[in-house]
Amino acid sequence: MKGGILLAGVVLLLSGCGTWAPNGETRIQSDIAVLEYNDLRDSYMERPTFVSLRQRIGAEPALQIEVDQYGVEDGQLYFTPESAQPLIDQIDKYLEWESIALERGDQIDRKIGEAPSISGFKYVTSFFSGNAKSHYFVLGQCIMGCLTGIDQKYRFYFDHENAVRLQGLLTQFRDGKVQVLNEDEVYK
Repeated sequence: MKGGILLAGVVLLLSGCGTWAPNGETRIQSDIAVLEYNDLRDSYMERPTFVSLRQRIGAEPALQIEVDQYGVEDGQLYFTPESAQPLIDQIDKYLEWESIALERGDQIDRKIGEAPSISGFKYVTSFFSGNAKSHYFVLGQCIMGCLTGIDQKYRFYFDHENAVRLQGLLTQFRDGKVQVLNEDEVYK
């Protein structure tokens, strides 16, 4: 049964990847950064993070956030206009909970909600306290209804500043106002 679920997930993943339009990726200027826990520094550190607008054949565009994970497979998040609003609302919930946790000195680890993604993936968001003064918006990526759980390598951490940046980026994407610089006009 588990092998069949895994096979179905791989088929969905591959079918989703096959829908990208050739030369349909445009890099977007963004200061957003995904964080990852660094054992040596004993803190969450920014990873090189890149944002692109991707065109899909026969479907609406997708916003891609790619995270360089140094030596392992790069992490990639894909957002559709459909997934933007639930995530915007969930970041609002994170910001509300962060304010309460900072005021009270609480440390919690609690699910916020879920949002759809592409090709059978979905996002599960949560609030995670690193300590009483550091709280993170966590975006977990899973396949097939999270039947196998969320592997740590598919969890993306955003501190307050980067959660606000993510919310702004998703709002621009939802509203069709993502700023795309046309390099073809400059580099002739």
